[in-house]
Amino acid sequence: MLLKKRRLLEEFAELLRKYSPTGEEKEAIDYVAKLALNYGYDEVFVDDVGNLHAIYGKGPIELALIPHIDTVPGNLPVKICYNKVYGRGAVDAKGSLYAMLIGASLVKKDVEDKIKVHFIAEVGEEGDSRGARFLLSKGFKPSSIIVGEPSNTTGVVIAYRGSIHLEVKCFSKGGHPASPKIEPSAFEKFLSLIEYLSTKAPGTEYDVPQARVTFIRAGESPNKLPEELNALIDIRVPFKNAKWNMDFEKFVEELKDVVDKNSCKYKILGLTKPVKVSSNSKIVRAIVRAIIKNGKKPKLVRKYGSSDMNLFYNVVKDIVAYGPGDSSLSHSLDEHIVIDDLIFGIRTYAQTLKEYVNLV
Repeated sequence: MLLKKRRLLEEFAELLRKYSPTGEEKEAIDYVAKLALNYGYDEVFVDDVGNLHAIYGKGPIELALIPHIDTVPGNLPVKICYNKVYGRGAVDAKGSLYAMLIGASLVKKDVEDKIKVHFIAEVGEEGDSRGARFLLSKGFKPSSIIVGEPSNTTGVVIAYRGSIHLEVKCFSKGGHPASPKIEPSAFEKFLSLIEYLSTKAPGTEYDVPQARVTFIRAGESPNKLPEELNALIDIRVPFKNAKWNMDFEKFVEELKDVVDKNSCKYKILGLTKPVKVSSNSKIVRAIVRAIIKNGKKPKLVRKYGSSDMNLFYNVVKDIVAYGPGDSSLSHSLDEHIVIDDLIFGIRTYAQTLKEYVNLV
C-alpha cells in the first residue's frame, strides 16, 4: 500500500484552505470531486442539497462511507508544522473525509467485484443535518455505514447520546423589584425549570442526562422585573440503563409538562434519539480487525455528543463511527491533526474494506 506523503499533505492542506462553514461548502465540494476522479472513482456527482457522491464497485452489498465536509465557523490559518497539520476542519471532520476518500481508493481493485463502495461528503452536519436528512428522505439504505468522525485514531464509536435542543420563553407582568411579590418574574419562572433539570439531568457521568443553558436574555433595566425571558437549552440523553431508567420519549413528555406548569412556552428546535450498536456487528468487527492489523489496540467508545450516526441508525443498524485525530481539538482555535494519525486513518479505512468483504 504505497502512500506518497508529500502529495497527501499537499492535497490535505489544500482541502483545509477550502473554508467550508455550514452553508458554504461548495468550493470544498468541488475540490473533493476532482480528487475523487483523480483517485479512480467510477461515478462522481453532487445531489440536490450539495452532498458529493463518489462511487465504485459492482457488488450486491453497499458500504457507505459518510464524513461531513462542513465545519463550524471561524477560519484558521493552514500550516504544516513539524508532524502536525493545522486548520479548521483538520480533525472535525476533513481528516476523516480525506482519509476515507484515499483509503477506499487504495483497495478498489481488491473489493470492487464484491461490494459497492459509496463515499458521501455530506453537507450541513454542523447545522441542521440537511445532508443526512435529504439522503434519508430519498430512501437511502445501504447495507452498512461508517460515519467519519474523529475518534482519537484508535477509538471505534458504538454509541452516541441523544439530544434535545430546546427554546424556552417565559413571561410575566414585570413590575418594581421592591413591590410585594404577586407572581414570579419571567426569570424566576425559568429558574424553576432549571431546578428540575439540575435534578433530572445533572450530567455527572455518561449514563445520566446532561442539560446546559447555552443562551439567555432577560431584563431591560436594573429596577424593573423581567417581563420576558428567552433561553436555549442543550440536553443530552443516554440510552435507558440501570442509572437512567426512563425512555427517551417519556423524558421529552415530562420535560414539556414541566415547562407548561411554569407558564412558559417551548419550541423543540432539534430532537435526536440516542444510538447504541452491538460490538459484534460486521462493520464494528471490520474496523476493530483493521486497527489491530495496522499495529494498534482498538478501543470501543461511547461519545457524549451526537452525530448523524444517530439519524442513519433509524434505517441502517450495521453502523459505526471512526476517524483519525484528537476529538478534543474539534471546534477549537488549536485544531490540528498529527500527520501519522492521518496516515494511520487512511490505512485503517483501506484495511477495513478488506475485512468487511471477508465478513459479508
